[in-house]
Amino acid sequence: MSSFFNRVNHKGFFGKKIMACNIYQTVKNSILSTRRITNIVESALQKLNFSRACVSVHLIADARMKKLNTKYLAKNSTTDVLSFSTESAAGNCEECDLGDIFISLPQIRRQAKVFGISEKEEFVRILIHGILHLSGYVHQKRRDSDKMFALQEDLVHFFYE
Repeated sequence: MSSFFNRVNHKGFFGKKIMACNIYQTVKNSILSTRRITNIVESALQKLNFSRACVSVHLIADARMKKLNTKYLAKNSTTDVLSFSTESAAGNCEECDLGDIFISLPQIRRQAKVFGISEKEEFVRILIHGILHLSGYVHQKRRDSDKMFALQEDLVHFFYE
């Protein structure tokens, strides 16, 4: 299946780009529409105080996710989400390309069944999780984990309809 590409730019005063979301889809039957994904990404970034940012979201299958997880984290299995920040995201920049979020749709579907929630809710949760990582949040230490997951759940409840 060929890759689907969607780029949405919102323009502010004087035509300056405010937010951009690139969506690449290499699997059929996305859980949310590209418009909804874009709205969540852009709104979450605004809530996290980004005024100008770009994020790429890749909707992939387990085989590609397993390859990425093996290559970058030395884990020979699939996972739900991987986030890769760009170097520009590390500093204070005027217009940031924050990075890429890879989401395994089959894994999201399995997790939704295990947790007894809808696929849409789990997708929103995992997308928000990826956005938080690109925004600098981590969950290695308990204090950081508590802060990140509390914010994640607040945002999930805000966006999930």
